[in-house]
Amino acid sequence: MKTILSIIFAVIFAANTFAQTAYQQKCNQIFVKYMKLIAASSGSKWGTAEEIALGQSGYSEAGATVIKPLLMVYCAKAGKSYEAMCQQVDAEYIAARKLMTADEKFAFKVNEESTVPYGKAKWQSALDFKEWSQKGEFETSEQYENRLKEQSRQTIDKFLYDNINKEISEDYWLVKFGDYNADKQELQILFYDNEKKYQIIRAINVSPQNAKYLKNHCSANSPELYVDGLIMHFGDDGMDDDGKMKQYWDEKGNLCYEVHDEVMTMKYDTYDICVIDKKIFVPRFFELSSEFGEWRFDISESVPPVKYNYDDWLGRPQQLKGYIFVYQEYAMTIKEQIVEIQRQKEAEAARLAAQKAREDSAAIAGYNEQLNEQLKSFNQKLKDNKYNVKGLSVEKTFNIMIENNKTQFYNKMNELESAYKKIENEITRDYNSAKKEYGVFYNSDEDFDKFYCQGFEKFALETDFRNVMAQLQENKQNISVVNFLKEMNNNSVLNLMSDQPVDYTEINEYRRKLLEWVSGLKNKPYYEKVIDFLITNNAALNKEFSKNGAKFSSKAEFYDAFTGGNYKAVLKGKK
Repeated sequence: MKTILSIIFAVIFAANTFAQTAYQQKCNQIFVKYMKLIAASSGSKWGTAEEIALGQSGYSEAGATVIKPLLMVYCAKAGKSYEAMCQQVDAEYIAARKLMTADEKFAFKVNEESTVPYGKAKWQSALDFKEWSQKGEFETSEQYENRLKEQSRQTIDKFLYDNINKEISEDYWLVKFGDYNADKQELQILFYDNEKKYQIIRAINVSPQNAKYLKNHCSANSPELYVDGLIMHFGDDGMDDDGKMKQYWDEKGNLCYEVHDEVMTMKYDTYDICVIDKKIFVPRFFELSSEFGEWRFDISESVPPVKYNYDDWLGRPQQLKGYIFVYQEYAMTIKEQIVEIQRQKEAEAARLAAQKAREDSAAIAGYNEQLNEQLKSFNQKLKDNKYNVKGLSVEKTFNIMIENNKTQFYNKMNELESAYKKIENEITRDYNSAKKEYGVFYNSDEDFDKFYCQGFEKFALETDFRNVMAQLQENKQNISVVNFLKEMNNNSVLNLMSDQPVDYTEINEYRRKLLEWVSGLKNKPYYEKVIDFLITNNAALNKEFSKNGAKFSSKAEFYDAFTGGNYKAVLKGKK
């Protein structure tokens, strides 16, 4: 294991000590000096741990991040000022920068400015330009000089524009509240990008009451925020209770905003953040500046009017002397080009669209005609199907084509055929189901089809009739002995005097249910046939009808009177 570690350390040290620049060597010396000082204060010697730390961060200013925390123990033991010691470390590393090569200076600037808004885009553009400005292998000196002279400005413009746009696409602004200073009556608002690489902090003057309301009622990450100087929907009808135009005043009594038909506009231009009607209004622009450039952020559009000067560029190429890039100005020229290209594209697109519309119209009409003919064909087959007693048909919606799409046309054809087959299967299923359930009431398949094909209502009525007649036939023996005139009395003198009295309870119950069942059929068109069966198959009922039936208009009237409980009185009235 020791041998393996020794090899690993040797590789690390070799990689870091190979071809060190003067700047790296100086950073190395600073790091070793302080690390030995720290080690000595703790009673230890420079060893493996310090070598590893050196290999990881001792060849750049990153070494300071290792040294400073360890200096706290050293300063405490040595009785020295920790703050002064840290300042001394920083000063030595800053002095070491004078030894940087051009590439190291460039890398340092890239690293430092990548933490500034859109600085990454600037230095990426510098890299792109540096690569572009190299002489090509197959380029003559004259061609190379002409290219630098004629194309440098437009090339760097393009690099900056594209790289800034790329960075814009990765960023969006978030807003949240910071702390409130009640003594100064100031509320902090923090604006930061999605990666939190940088942020802008502004303080607004807000009364304690308003500040409390804002922090309690507005989302911490997305307060009710409005940008001044812009047309925006305000969720307001623009009129007060007196029918006048609404106006909003700031806490100092100045008129700031007017509302017209749900649109808010600025009364006057201002860059002050203010709170009106418990809403935060911020200026469109926030300005930042540094030694690297100037930034003016347009919060409403998330587009930075970034301004870069010639002096910022590595090596100060002669072709960029006096060069200033302003994003917003260049974007306008690009916009004009895009507008013209877009106009030409739209004109060509309109011509092609008109031509395609004519072609599509003819194709769509052809598709719909074929679909309609197929629909008619299927529905005619369904109409001719004698078992289609419900009159089922395919819906006409299947023939609607609104675009020239052959695949869609074939899909609709398939849908149409599927719908037809589904109905065909439903017709067959209904027929088989009806035959299985009601076929017993019919003498043959021909007899069943004769009534089934007359239509569902007629078939249902005929099936119901046959079912009733089958039940009557099944109860024929019991019906023959029923006393339709009256119930039998268990306590009659004859029954009581008999050696073997009869219990008429079940007989009377059967009579009651029979009369009730027959009464339920009174509105059926075959009611007379039911009564005819009862009269024909009950001796007492038949005898009485033969004797007095002629006095009634129908067998049904006779039956109702005979079973009504007052037959003698009705009969007497008929004489």
